[in-house]
Amino acid sequence: MQKRIFYSGVVILFAGLLGAVLIYALSTDAETVEIANRQAYEFQIERIGGKATVYLVRLNEWLISLWHGKQLGITVGVLAIVIALLCFWVAAQMSE
Repeated sequence: MQKRIFYSGVVILFAGLLGAVLIYALSTDAETVEIANRQAYEFQIERIGGKATVYLVRLNEWLISLWHGKQLGITVGVLAIVIALLCFWVAAQMSE
């Protein structure tokens, strides 16, 4: 079982990084919609939902930006590395 988890980590790392490189190389920067008056937009959101809603909207916009264009390639690469390291750690824990 330990070897299976270790080799799964190797496959995840290789496939994830290969996919990340391909996504990054083949994608173009996503066109973002810019809000003309950001302060007025955030003021209206704050008026409707409060200051916490403004922070949640900012977090949501950032999370959405991770899944488009070249940023998606970076996100896939980081996720592949994290998951592979987790597999390697689990395999090392099983050996002890």
